[in-house]
Amino acid sequence: MRLVVVAGWAIFAGCALWLILSGHPVVPVAAEGAIGVSVLGTALTAAVAMIVARRVSPIPLERVEPPDRARLTRQSWLLLGVSLITPAVFAVLVALGQAQSLGWVAKLVLFFALPLTALALTGGIRVPVSRPPARWRWLGPLPAMAGFLLLYHGTFGVPEGLERGDPLRLVIGVLLVFLTASVGEEVFYRWLLQTRLELLLGRWPAILASALLFALMHLPTRLPVLGDAGYALAAVIAIQGAFGLVAGYLWSRFRNLWAVIALHAGVNHLSLLWLL
Repeated sequence: MRLVVVAGWAIFAGCALWLILSGHPVVPVAAEGAIGVSVLGTALTAAVAMIVARRVSPIPLERVEPPDRARLTRQSWLLLGVSLITPAVFAVLVALGQAQSLGWVAKLVLFFALPLTALALTGGIRVPVSRPPARWRWLGPLPAMAGFLLLYHGTFGVPEGLERGDPLRLVIGVLLVFLTASVGEEVFYRWLLQTRLELLLGRWPAILASALLFALMHLPTRLPVLGDAGYALAAVIAIQGAFGLVAGYLWSRFRNLWAVIALHAGVNHLSLLWLL
């Protein structure tokens, strides 16, 4: 597994380095480049957040009975299958021009209905995992969460040329994004997929794999904005993938799904405060 971990880190670091050296130090995250995120800033922000989380005092974990390995393997393959068809589904929606109107429906199916039904029919949704004491589940991740959000949003360029639009539509959009992205993506990629991969492969192979799959899920919707396929692939791995690494590490270390959901919501929505 050491080779897998080295290869995983090489992919993330290589994409960030390629973007910087090829003249793309800032990646647009909105139409017409109105908002951009620094590649180097995002990488440093992710590194700082994980270092801060690691420096929290050692946390004693509760002991649990190991789950059935055959069940874990079967369910992991099912979840990996869902994660691999997800970009294809969004690619079709983008091609049909329905990504915005039907994207949230697709996420409800792919991140809730389909995986939860499949797991329920193949041995159960929950698997036993070691957890830190209750007080550490919130106290532990808070410094890393606060630092990540402050530094991450500091990497945005100044928004230009974007309009506020209808406040009601903005609120509805925020709620839909919170349910389908902040909640749905963390439930699927961290709680369901990463947890099982950790029990099978270990912490870092699972974090790297789930972060990479999380990043690839964004590729179809980022491609129309960024244009070139290679550029878009490197960008989602360097930007969305960096967040996936932080979220995955916090989930693995503190086992607080709501904290990771709150972090995801902060990344998605704090950048909208200028609209108010």
